[in-house]
Parts: sequence; C-alpha cells; structure tokens
Amino acid sequence: MDLDAGSYIDTSRQTVANYLDEWQRAKRAGLKPTTAAAYADSIRAHVVPRIGGVPLQKVDGALLDSFYADLLDHGRRDGLGGLSAKTVRNLHGILNKAFRDAVRWRRLARNPAEAASPPAKRSPETLIWSPEQLRTFLEQVARTGTTPSGCWLLPQASAVASWPGSGGATSTSTVVRSGWWRAG
Repeated sequence: MDLDAGSYIDTSRQTVANYLDEWQRAKRAGLKPTTAAAYADSIRAHVVPRIGGVPLQKVDGALLDSFYADLLDHGRRDGLGGLSAKTVRNLHGILNKAFRDAVRWRRLARNPAEAASPPAKRSPETLIWSPEQLRTFLEQVARTGTTPSGCWLLPQASAVASWPGSGGATSTSTVVRSGWWRAG
C-alpha cells in the first residue's frame, strides 16, 4: 500500500461486528425504522454469530462465499436447516452496502462483497403445455362455457389457439409452444 497515493488503509483490529454496529448507528437516521430494524435483526441473528469476530481487514470474497454456503445449509435460527437463497441474497445486499461505506470511509481498500458470489436468483419455472394438454384445456373451457381470464394468462404462443366462437384460429391450429402461468 502506498502512503503517497492515498491508498493506505489502517489495519486496525476492528471486527466485522464492531464495524457493523458503527455502520448501523451512522445509517439509522436515513433509513425507515422498519428497514433499520430488519438490518439490525439480520446482522444480529446471522452475521455476528458467524463472522462478527473476524477482523474487518480479513474479510474477502472467499470468506463471504463460505459464509453464504453455511447460511444456506445451517442458517435457520431454530437449527433445523438452512436459509432460503433469497434471504442469503438479502444479507449479501446489506453487507455490500456496509462494505461499500467502509471503502468510502477508508476502512477498507475494496469492497469484499463485490468479490463474493451470493446464491443466484432463480426464475419461476414456466409450465409449458404440450399441444395435447392445451387442446384438452380448451375443450374443457368450451364444454363449460367459461373463458380463461383472470386466473390463467397466455403470455406467449408461437401459434394461435382458440376456443369455439372466439373469432380466433380454428380448432385445427397447431400450438407449437405455449406458456401458461397460474396467476395469484
């Protein structure tokens, strides 16, 4: 580290827990009370018990990745399993904000959360109906006289299918790909 370039960072023994306590006090005024309480609860329940004693200067992407993996496997407060990927991503977001401020406040040379890999966000699985499944559904709709609206949406189709009397394609249309999602 170069003193003249202004990149020297004091390698004090401040721990992650001490820093996060200071960070929360500094940020509390700018947060909604519910957000501040949620941050405090998450930090107290998950961060402090696992990495709170680690010197702030020793935190890196590999340590955070290991921390996230532990939370996914054993993070529940009741000890009966792991946290959801979304909860771990939320914790990553809190730490990313805190470490970004640590860089700005010259406590860290770089943000270790930027080198970490939180669990990936999974898109909801799309249910793709086969032409036969779609035909069965549309025949049932036609038999009952109902229109699939409100609870069923057809966001995309590569060909048009319709039920009798809708003015759309005929019953001989071939649906190549249809994605149906249940709303609600």
